[in-house]
Amino acid sequence: MSAKYSAKLLRNGRPTRVAAMQTHGETVRLVVLNAKDTPEVLEAIEIEPGQVGVVKELLKRHKVELVVGVVPAAQSVCRCVELPVSGGEMSDTIALLVETQLPGDAPAHRRAGGMVRSALRGKSVALLTAWHESDDPPLRAPDGVHPGCWMTQVAAMQALRSERAGLIAYADRSAGTIALFATGDKGTVARILLEGNTETNEWTQAVVEAINETSKAADSDADESNGQIAERCLLMTPADASALRADVRGISLDSAWLETFGIALGAALVAGSADADRRSLAAMTFASTEGGEPALTRAAHWISRPCNAWCSGVAAALLLLLTPLAVAWGTTAILEAKVEAAREQETRSRETARQHAVYQEVSRTYFPVTKILADISRATPIGIEIDSIDLGSISDEIHIDGRAENSAQVIEFLSTMNESGIFERAQSDRTQSTDDGQVEFSLTAFVWNPHAPFEGGTDFAEQSVAERMYNVVGASNLNWKSNASGSQRVRPSRSDSGGSDGSSRGGRARPVRSSLSAKPATGTVPEPITDEELATTNRVSLMRAKIARKSGLKATEDEAVKDRLNEEIRKIDDRLNELAAGGAS
Repeated sequence: MSAKYSAKLLRNGRPTRVAAMQTHGETVRLVVLNAKDTPEVLEAIEIEPGQVGVVKELLKRHKVELVVGVVPAAQSVCRCVELPVSGGEMSDTIALLVETQLPGDAPAHRRAGGMVRSALRGKSVALLTAWHESDDPPLRAPDGVHPGCWMTQVAAMQALRSERAGLIAYADRSAGTIALFATGDKGTVARILLEGNTETNEWTQAVVEAINETSKAADSDADESNGQIAERCLLMTPADASALRADVRGISLDSAWLETFGIALGAALVAGSADADRRSLAAMTFASTEGGEPALTRAAHWISRPCNAWCSGVAAALLLLLTPLAVAWGTTAILEAKVEAAREQETRSRETARQHAVYQEVSRTYFPVTKILADISRATPIGIEIDSIDLGSISDEIHIDGRAENSAQVIEFLSTMNESGIFERAQSDRTQSTDDGQVEFSLTAFVWNPHAPFEGGTDFAEQSVAERMYNVVGASNLNWKSNASGSQRVRPSRSDSGGSDGSSRGGRARPVRSSLSAKPATGTVPEPITDEELATTNRVSLMRAKIARKSGLKATEDEAVKDRLNEEIRKIDDRLNELAAGGAS
């Protein structure tokens, strides 16, 4: 298989049947892989120098599309680079890094880069590799078959690892090389060390030191169970070996199988990867595949033929004649589309202007009485009773008369109206205290913007007055009951639930202030209450009495007094529930 065909196959498509070759002294190790769907090892053999024709027969039988070779570690360099971006096609970024980050003595066809697995979540890492110049290919099968593309030993090793943190290494004492690839929390590290042909003990110590240094640089744990360091050995963790057997079918359970064919298997996995950015690690070739005449020269040769020249002249003449017509037609179509859009826009603008004029006229002449009354209700604090509202018939001035429990409520009422965005210049004309401790008031305000939405206040649609006053869900002061004849429904007066002093204002009875109505001083224990007082006291006084007794629990250490207060709180709660169920106030 030619280098040009192999390079084109790697760029434009994914080979499904891949053979990888690695030299081991005089022996060639060959692995045939079916890379489609779940990878599967179809065959793995060692070929001795005298076995002629074996490779050609295997390639033909398994219909191999691509043969990839592994460059010895001594002839290669490598480097890991963390990419500034992640996701999507990274081929242009990797190509730029390969051109700028690798040694200049390696020719362009002997440089390659691709994505590798990394333990850094959310980050992408590229492995950049180069192959030093050499006159002879690193390996050739006995029957003359040679790989069409190549990759470095480190690029093949990294494909055997999983994405978890860890290290893989290949030590070859006869070549004096140690190739390492590690990934961890600090990053991804790829190294090739040349140690020379040393004694056994020195070689073992050099391998162990290289593993420890690389693991520390990547912040990955070096596995002590890698096994004994032999003359040539592949060192990988048992977890990575188990994960590899789970991902690739056809791998022998014998640990010696990975020692023998692991590097060739990794090369086949890279070349058959579905990811083009990983497959590019196998794009090196022994000789340059660039050649042939430049495009301009080929075009000049083509146009120099009489037949091609006549055809080109006719096409150019037609182009000169038809281009103005095509441009004029396109311009006309664009202008017509824009004119139609402008007409539609003008029609919409006229309709909008008409609707705006109608709305302005309605806003000027229409006074929303119902909305103004609802806004006044929303501005009124709980505890204020309004006796009369005079909206006026000539100006926007309104007058409100009512009663409040204290002066603070009147001040809150005025402040809410002035901040509503609807009323302005709200002010109190008169305030007067009454015998029952309440405050009568008269106020004046001006309607400034009647159609504006109300800002602030109390939304009684969200929670009724009874629920806010008595803190009882579903409470209501609308308790309708039948009269004696049964033909009408009448509403009970306030005297049904709290008594009356006989005076009224605006046709409504006023509640009697009982002994429970007085607010005790802070930190004091309230006096006992009787069942008769509970039965004749309104809700507001009962709530005050409950709060006073809860404060009294904190002000005394006497257990007998605490028991009395707890019992009175229980009775008050029962009475409040009765009033809520009956709808009384």
